[in-house]
Amino acid sequence: GINAEYGKQWYQRRVREAVVSTQSTGKYDLALKKYKLITDYLEEGDDFDGDESDSDSEEVKEKKPMDKADEDRAKVLLLAGFSNQAICHLKLGDGNAALKACKDALQLDPNNIKCLFRKGQAAEMSQEWEEAINHYKAVLVVDNKNAAAINA
Repeated sequence: GINAEYGKQWYQRRVREAVVSTQSTGKYDLALKKYKLITDYLEEGDDFDGDESDSDSEEVKEKKPMDKADEDRAKVLLLAGFSNQAICHLKLGDGNAALKACKDALQLDPNNIKCLFRKGQAAEMSQEWEEAINHYKAVLVVDNKNAAAINA
């Protein structure tokens, strides 16, 4: 069999490829489901019960504990998953869900420019103007030359 880390990497790569394909064709609802699979998998670990399967996959027989490098890679994937969920929610017109995804991402990286900006977009979508302005100001605290936040 293959080791657990290889299995995780293979699964994450497969889902990422499917997401890129669906997002580039405007199928944000499907892309959102794929990003959710990634974040659920990374958050739940061994308890994950995803609905993706593959007939040519091998059974994972041994569990390899995550070292610091694995944890760092998982954090990067988790952050990207939440960030991309937020943009999908925005594209689908769900500001509240986008805001939640941004909050999840910002727990991992409080200075993530994309998620700070997307929080502003989500607040705008909900017509929370003052909140939107505050989120855009937060972007400018991290990156004072951010053109998107300046022009928002």
